[in-house]
Parts: sequence; structure tokens; C-alpha cells
Amino acid sequence: MTNYKDETLSGRVTLDGGVFDNCDFLDVQMMYSGGTPPQFLNCRFNEATFTFDGPANDTLLFLRSMAARTTGMRPVVESLIPELSN
Repeated sequence: MTNYKDETLSGRVTLDGGVFDNCDFLDVQMMYSGGTPPQFLNCRFNEATFTFDGPANDTLLFLRSMAARTTGMRPVVESLIPELSN
């Protein structure tokens, strides 16, 4: 596990297993590969993009294919992340 505290991060940053405390993400490509989910505490994001690789990308592609309105599975996908529904 990598810990970052009070840092400004830019460029490509690997998120797997990271703990980011009071960090600024500035013009950053955030890479997640499906390992231990990162933790973000009081962070700020400016010009940040996400890239998913390996198993994380496969999972994202699977969820996107299930979420297509023609599948009838959209409510199932939405129920997986209830925090997004308001």
C-alpha cells in the first residue's frame, strides 16, 4: 500500500492500493487495474481522467454491456451502486 499525504500529483498515477490524503490531482491520468481500491481523503481533482486496465477494464466493459437499455439488465446494474441514485 502506498500512502500519499499533502502532495500534488500529476502525470500518470497508479491508484491500486493507494491512500491519498489531502492531495491535489493536477492534469493527471489516474490508472486503476482492479487491485485493492484506493482511498481518497479530502482530495481535489483538476483535469483528472481515469484509465482502467486489466481486470478493472474487463469489469467496466461487462457492466457497460449489461447497462444497455436493450438488455433489460439496467436496473440490476443501477442497483449495484445505489449511491449514484438520488
